[in-house]
Amino acid sequence: MVKMVLNTIRKHQVLFLAAAFLLAFTLLTLMNLEFVKGNPGGYDFYTNWHGTRYFLLEGRSPYGEENRLEVQNMVYGRAALEGEEQYFFSIPLFGMLIYSPFALISDFLTARALWMTCLEFSLLAIILLSIRLAWWKINRTILIPLLIFSFFSFHGLSALLDGRLIIPTTLFALGVLTALRNKQDELAGLLLAFIFISPVPLTLFIVFMLLRLIINRRMKVVWWMLGTTGLLIGFSVVLIPNWSLQYIVTLINSYQSIIPASPGSVLVDRWGEIGTRISIIITVLVGLLIIFEWFKGLKADEPRALWTVMVTIALSTWSGIRISPLDYVFLLPAIIFGFELFEKRWRKRASGIILSVLAFLFVIDWIIYFSTMSIDLRSGISSFLLIPMPLTTIIILYWTKWWVQKSRSIELEPTKLEIHRP
Repeated sequence: MVKMVLNTIRKHQVLFLAAAFLLAFTLLTLMNLEFVKGNPGGYDFYTNWHGTRYFLLEGRSPYGEENRLEVQNMVYGRAALEGEEQYFFSIPLFGMLIYSPFALISDFLTARALWMTCLEFSLLAIILLSIRLAWWKINRTILIPLLIFSFFSFHGLSALLDGRLIIPTTLFALGVLTALRNKQDELAGLLLAFIFISPVPLTLFIVFMLLRLIINRRMKVVWWMLGTTGLLIGFSVVLIPNWSLQYIVTLINSYQSIIPASPGSVLVDRWGEIGTRISIIITVLVGLLIIFEWFKGLKADEPRALWTVMVTIALSTWSGIRISPLDYVFLLPAIIFGFELFEKRWRKRASGIILSVLAFLFVIDWIIYFSTMSIDLRSGISSFLLIPMPLTTIIILYWTKWWVQKSRSIELEPTKLEIHRP
């Protein structure tokens, strides 16, 4: 009897997996719905959801002042004051493709619950794809704490609760790397184009990838990216002819309103001219370091190139580009890549190091947040949160740099995700 059941499951494996996914998605959405009913938030999602509904139902530009005031009234009960989050609709018009299915739902709480579920599955996919990209045969002793850290650390949980777009764009970036490894150039170009929905945190990633693709003559990826982007822009022009100008204005305003944004900007705010000089020094040094690593990595083999991608992402947080700590979940692939190299280098001793790092980051970030917290998640972000996650990721990647350059034991053969018992 048991054998018959197992045979039936094997024959209809896809159907059973689809049913299991649908059941898990439904249950998780119901749980999220109960949560959001008693916990306000999700304002990053609300801004884009409301702007998309504003256009779809009323036919008016989501970049307009009226739309922004409606969002501010929902969040604050009034217009935002100077120094408060302004909630700009700062995605390109074609970004509404992602939000349109949710914008068709009139109830914000239901839409937010569904969006949270999608983000949770996306975050899980980020972890699994990162592990596979790193060729990591991970054991359960590390996998379970890694999952807990990814979902419940400050950066993971805040991105989920605020409905941050950085989660899907990070998944798109990992999709690009995976597609390139599998020689799926068309898919890589398509996904690279969709990163432009929220390009600021991944600006340096985009530049490095384009340079590497051009230098290594993977032009099919570039043409697919340009073609996809062109189609998306053309589609947007049909809807609102001057949308690009409106988008650029709101993107600049939104970018300038990010607080805290980078170590340099904090130094300028606190120490004036002295802070400005130190900020310039930091930006120049980090910029030179990035150029040096790009010079080494643009034509390098896959391990070195992948390390360069990860260190580029990590260094971008200190490069002078304004990136909110709420978006630091995009550092997860980089730190996972570093952890895998730890395990290859130090074997059994690596587990203790990895678990200690995860525990340190988990505790220190929450201590910083709770010591400065406020009712509004965004206004409770301390500038000290700009330090632990990025600095730790950078240290780990440079600590393992020798292993990437000198070791010949890294296997580049495609592997399935393997979970080993300790």
